[in-house]
Amino acid sequence: NIGFDVNATNTVTTRENPFACLPVKGVDFPLLEPPYVIRDSRADHFTQRTLYEPGLAFRLFRKLSYISKQIFARVPYGVSTVK
Repeated sequence: NIGFDVNATNTVTTRENPFACLPVKGVDFPLLEPPYVIRDSRADHFTQRTLYEPGLAFRLFRKLSYISKQIFARVPYGVSTVK
């Protein structure tokens, strides 16, 4: 599943993922193997910190967002939760 919308499996809104709004472009075919690969250690470090080691505030926000979606998904449309 690729995408960021209500039909996506994990990424329902773009606020949850900093990579949701990256520009896209077409791909030329046939795909060609590059003649060599050079590691970008700064990019690797950024990806590690951003994707695999998010900060405490972001993890809490993500967890609370998940919990609130689970709670409000159970409330039928048109039913007020306020008494």
